[in-house]
Amino acid sequence: LALAPWVRVNAVAPGYMETESLLKRKDWTPERRRWVIEHTPLRRIAKPEDIVPVVLFVASDDAIHMTGNTIFCDGGFSMPGA
Repeated sequence: LALAPWVRVNAVAPGYMETESLLKRKDWTPERRRWVIEHTPLRRIAKPEDIVPVVLFVASDDAIHMTGNTIFCDGGFSMPGA
């Protein structure tokens, strides 16, 4: 807390993202993909370019008064009841 006036610490928590590494996983089956989409309120899986604007915002001076936050970018997957 002593450094808080000079340092901002925030986190971006993406959910499932369709990346090469995800697609190579043995447990990433068509059934699993369907299940994830069904349990994501936005009904789609993010691509890395969907998350980039959020990261750029959090790292910018536009977020000058943000610190100690975790921003979930998971299409609502982590929402209770999703």
